Amino acid sequence: MKVKNLEFGKTVLAYAVAGFVGFVGFNIASNVIVEDNINMEKNTDNDNSNKDLNTVTGGAISIDTASIETPVVTIDENKKLNVEPTKAPKLTYKKGTYGYVKKSLSLRKNPTTKKKVNIKLPSYQKVKMLEKEDNWVLAKYKGTKGYINEDNIKKINEDFVDIDISEQKLKVYDKDGNMVLKTDIVSGTELIPDRRSDRGAFEIYYKTTKTHLEGPGYISYVDYFEAYNDGEGLHDATWRTKFGGNIYKYIGSHGCINLPPKVAPKVFKKTSVGTKVLVHD
Repeated sequence: MKVKNLEFGKTVLAYAVAGFVGFVGFNIASNVIVEDNINMEKNTDNDNSNKDLNTVTGGAISIDTASIETPVVTIDENKKLNVEPTKAPKLTYKKGTYGYVKKSLSLRKNPTTKKKVNIKLPSYQKVKMLEKEDNWVLAKYKGTKGYINEDNIKKINEDFVDIDISEQKLKVYDKDGNMVLKTDIVSGTELIPDRRSDRGAFEIYYKTTKTHLEGPGYISYVDYFEAYNDGEGLHDATWRTKFGGNIYKYIGSHGCINLPPKVAPKVFKKTSVGTKVLVHD
């Protein structure tokens, strides 16, 4: 009987002590002030293979992120947004913007069709650029408008000299596209292949005055000379009395562009090394 009472007393005393300690621990824990600079315990366990990726652990604090509810967004496919497709605006070139075609081609009536305008442009022919839609350029050539793929046209945003062999005309344009000079010329002799003027897009690379031009069987003195394609260039021709027309077909130059003596110094003044020269039919 005494033993039983003793054991019972010990049991009661143990529960009392445990309750008191728990109560004190609770009050101590509830009064702990957490500072921002608390050093969290570091996990030194090198085996991370069993970590739960949904649990963020820091010291004695453990947060199960899987239990956090996230808002669910549902989309009603029957309701469509009333958004109209936008079309890229047309680019309108400023007045006097020119370009030249890289190869002989025909203008298209419309970018979406293959119908062509009944006119064909020779290689290196200049055109006036009006506007651009997607990758097509609306251009104007001798009063006719049509579309050219932008891959086949080169914009000219600088001074340039335009030489039309078929019309026997030379025109000088400034960087704003204004024609500042126009004159008749005599180009290379068309009926003799070795003396035809080359067609293409070139640049003036050399300028000089009061010099002699030499070639097979001839030597000529000129006051002004501007080379743009090997031995071809622009120069005065005091030995000629007429320019323009069909002279070039049977008694033209050796490939150079002959200029009237009074016009040559003006062309020389309005051009410089680097000025583009377009020669076309």
